[in-house]
Amino acid sequence: MGLDEKVAISTHFSTSVSHPSLFMTPFRPLLLRFVAAVSRPLLSEMPLWLCFVVLNNWHDVGALLHGTVPVTDSWPLLMGGLCGYVLACLCAWVNRLWLRMAAYGVGVALFAVNRFLWLHFQLLLGPEVWQMVGETHAAEAGEFMRTYVWQPALWPYVLLPVLALVVAWRVEKGYAALRRRVLAHGALRLWVGVPAVGALCAALTLLPYYIRLFTARDTDALSQMMYQPQIGQFDPVSRMCYTAAMVRVARRELDMAVRTCHECLGQATLAAPADTLTVVVVVGESYIRQHAALYGYDLPTTPCMQREQEAGRLLAFTQVLAPFHSTSPMLRNLFCLNSVAAGEDWAQKPMFTVLARSAGYHVAFWSMQRTFAKDEPFTFALNSFLYHPEIAPHAYSATNGHGFRYDGELVADGLARYPAHRPAAPAASAAPATPRRLLIFHLMGQHFAAADRFPHIPAFERFKPADVPNRQRWMTPEKRQAVADYDNATLYNDSVMGMLFQHFRHDNAVLLYLSDHGEEVYDAHDNMGRRCDPADTASLRLQHEVPFVLWMSDVYRQRHPEVVARAHAALHRPYMTDNVGHLLLALAGIRTPYYIKERDLLSPAFCPQPRLLHGTDDYDQLCGGQ
Repeated sequence: MGLDEKVAISTHFSTSVSHPSLFMTPFRPLLLRFVAAVSRPLLSEMPLWLCFVVLNNWHDVGALLHGTVPVTDSWPLLMGGLCGYVLACLCAWVNRLWLRMAAYGVGVALFAVNRFLWLHFQLLLGPEVWQMVGETHAAEAGEFMRTYVWQPALWPYVLLPVLALVVAWRVEKGYAALRRRVLAHGALRLWVGVPAVGALCAALTLLPYYIRLFTARDTDALSQMMYQPQIGQFDPVSRMCYTAAMVRVARRELDMAVRTCHECLGQATLAAPADTLTVVVVVGESYIRQHAALYGYDLPTTPCMQREQEAGRLLAFTQVLAPFHSTSPMLRNLFCLNSVAAGEDWAQKPMFTVLARSAGYHVAFWSMQRTFAKDEPFTFALNSFLYHPEIAPHAYSATNGHGFRYDGELVADGLARYPAHRPAAPAASAAPATPRRLLIFHLMGQHFAAADRFPHIPAFERFKPADVPNRQRWMTPEKRQAVADYDNATLYNDSVMGMLFQHFRHDNAVLLYLSDHGEEVYDAHDNMGRRCDPADTASLRLQHEVPFVLWMSDVYRQRHPEVVARAHAALHRPYMTDNVGHLLLALAGIRTPYYIKERDLLSPAFCPQPRLLHGTDDYDQLCGGQ
């Protein structure tokens, strides 16, 4: 090879490197063909694709158009677009009108059903609906049909899909004449294909999240997955994937929970069967500890609790966390004797209520979240686990038979069933007048929307927007009203506790109050609700630090001075509420091999465990210790 030839080759190579477009020239036809191939199904089935995406992602489309969600957070819309694209590819490949109309029918039917469920029950197709259908017998199905289906109010839900299908048929007829010309337009295929390739690549990055969804080992992990911003809670694709995964995992867990329940029967006894005792457990909802005057809040939201504290009957523990920030996983891990920090599965440990009932306690469970009205959402965990037909008879002696509007009504109904004992101190050989009682009240507390959680009378409309101490820059009059409603709901929650204190004041009674989790009401961010961000320590504190209160009547304090002393010594111990079952077994005087003294907050042998949020994130490391 001559010198001139070598120089020419070197010059050509250096020019190609310095100008990548020239180097990529051989691949340009291939790229153009790929872009044209990607755009072909979209252009061929554009009306179908638009119909499917808009109707079945109406929440995300609306949020995007109104600017409430940035474009970078529109992940669910990408997944909806990907599924619509797959449907478009199928229709373009078969190229038959009947298949297109069937695809329209599926999309429109999903939209109509979801709109009906959302407007009437605040539900979407998901595990809750699956649970309701599975638990509905023929008589209830007939009543549902009479209540909703055979009524004039249903006509819009029937006429709208019919009208949508008619419009779709007309659009398809009109687009059929344009389809060939559109597909032959090279520039249009390029302009549609390039963003389509980008959107498809972005959508494909979501697949690992859906793989994690189907490989999650338990329902707690699945519940947390639905809080990931990359997985939408409203688009039908995510809901269907979530439902399929939840039903599969829940069936396995429930079978395990039933076996555990039967294995623990007969393995609990009373330490002092002659002693009459009432143990009361109150589980609140969405209680932000920082909004309790008992814990230093600026507004007087807890006058009843503070009076009991000043009288020496109430102790407020300061270092208690909820391991989860949603109700379903919290209740499963609260009722069972497992430890999240130890990596134990709740389904493999018995419920403390089963052991108490096996030991001879009368166990009553009154819950605001066991709804009976047809226009209220059902909590999947409550229906499938807490009220499982093979578990509930061993876990409870009685449950509430109907729903209530306010927590006070629920508590009043329960207290009417269980009047105070008023016992004189019995002799050691005397039998108790009534069996020991474990009464559990599960409240709605300050659950969203807080304005619906208290009666709107002057006694509970005490706080106004001007009273709200939050002076953050994002606080508008509407947000101040939302915080005032939350504080009024907290005040009402305190009055409900006052009812319980008064009822058992002269009993041998001990009461434990805790909340399932916290909340955010514009405290640290311009945000209401709960979000999952381990790096946001302010949110972690608001959502996971919960009030934990122990109340002991004067009679109980006189009979159990050692418990009083141990409680004072434990006020500032780091603790997680998933271990509360061991504390309750000790307070109830129940002997069982399932009791672990190292997990009993009041035990001298108590050993603090790592406080893991969602089973993975160490709270004390993230938030800088206690």
